[in-house]
Amino acid sequence: YCISKSEYQILEPFIEIKSPEKKSFSNDHHEEISKVDINTATEEQLMQIKGIGNYFAKNIIKYRSQLGGYYSKEQLLEIPKMDSEKYEIISPYLEVNMNAIHKINVNTATFDQLKQHSYIGYNIALSLINYREKHGSYKNISDIKKSALITDKNYPKISCYLCTE
Repeated sequence: YCISKSEYQILEPFIEIKSPEKKSFSNDHHEEISKVDINTATEEQLMQIKGIGNYFAKNIIKYRSQLGGYYSKEQLLEIPKMDSEKYEIISPYLEVNMNAIHKINVNTATFDQLKQHSYIGYNIALSLINYREKHGSYKNISDIKKSALITDKNYPKISCYLCTE
């Protein structure tokens, strides 16, 4: 209403309008709470979910920090002692905000920055850096597939954490 149509078209890809209705649930104390975003939740918010105690709340946040955020709830199964039974109990009360993922710029990141990521490590980081030095900057994230150690299997996991700008 207050911007021109051309300004709106520029801004439209960055606009996200969430539904005002949030699914909610009751915990053992019969208080109603909203779904919890695993990329932004505090320990206290996570512990409101039945099945998540202090141990899992701390480890969800610790692993989130190592990864730079979660791109799917299923990544919680990578946390030590998280089994499919516990995951099935807690997953309906969780959501993932993909916009909260910290991305690494593959064109400017150092070897040390890349190798620290849980899904990249020493060898893949070296492969990405060597390709960049030999062929120049990556134009699109899909270009990382040209690196020797990026496979169809690891590309989906790694690509969520990289950007070219």
